[in-house]
Amino acid sequence: MNNEIYFLLQPKYILKKNYELNEEELKELDELANLMLEPNKNFDKLLNIWYKQTKYKDLGGAFNSV
Repeated sequence: MNNEIYFLLQPKYILKKNYELNEEELKELDELANLMLEPNKNFDKLLNIWYKQTKYKDLGGAFNSV
């Protein structure tokens, strides 16, 4: 992936919702977090998410606006 991001950046879809996510969105983030606990073991699944779920790549936050 080779795309290290600054920790203050967050997906814009979360910022636009003012952090008020529904249960499905929270579950999806929990599943992603669980995969990231062992990134080497789950690399193929994470790579699939990286390419198919572009909402995680559209970032905003401290240095760029929503």
